Amino acid sequence: MDWSRAKTLLIVAFFLLDLFLGYEVYHVRVLGEPFASRADAAEEATRNLLAQWKVRVEAPLPETVPNVAVLYVRSPYDLGVVRASGKRVWEHQGLLLAVWKRALRVSNPHPDAVAERLADEVFRFPEYRYDPVQSQGDKHVFVQTVNHLPLFDVTVEVNVANGYLRSYVQRYAEVRQMGLAYPAVPPQAALFTLVRNGLLPPGAVVRRVELGYTGYPTGLEEQALLPVWRIVASGRVYYVNAITGGVERPSSLERASLLLK
Repeated sequence: MDWSRAKTLLIVAFFLLDLFLGYEVYHVRVLGEPFASRADAAEEATRNLLAQWKVRVEAPLPETVPNVAVLYVRSPYDLGVVRASGKRVWEHQGLLLAVWKRALRVSNPHPDAVAERLADEVFRFPEYRYDPVQSQGDKHVFVQTVNHLPLFDVTVEVNVANGYLRSYVQRYAEVRQMGLAYPAVPPQAALFTLVRNGLLPPGAVVRRVELGYTGYPTGLEEQALLPVWRIVASGRVYYVNAITGGVERPSSLERASLLLK
């Protein structure tokens, strides 16, 4: 393959698609035209570019996308309730570490069994759901959800060791207000952004595409959580802003696994 020629063609194609997507955004957000009436054309154009770059999308893409807004959150805990369930507790800047005084027996390490055991033990745990992307081996990660959308950095992380739970690390977000809502950029445009920025190499395989939020509260002061597309491709995780379409760097979390060792 003549990569010099291919590169030139892709640069031209990216430029044309940039103009096209900008035109679509103008019509949807400025002129108020229905997104659905224009989505098919944008999807087809992006699909063609991904095919040229040999990017395989094996994840199902949402057929419709909701309106999204920035969330403003804080991190309040009822520490009395947490301690009352037989734990030693430390809390710092919104990060909660809880250690059971007597380890909890788990019937098996399957995520459903772990979630059932945590249901009455973790502060507001019914608001969380299992996240296979961040979980690995004996480490189980559950992400908080708001309006059915996951907060990717607001998690409960727990290790199962020899059939027992001994401690967990938690972040919790209480929504205080929401910003203005906009139609989310389509997932196809998010994929195009990654290709355009050289983040998806030729031949990449996209395994998961999911809408949610990045960022986390650090205490009682309000923090902003940004709506993003989380894209898992060829063993890496990427975030694309669901309002602006730009690449987001993930929040630099204190890794809970360090505290659980």
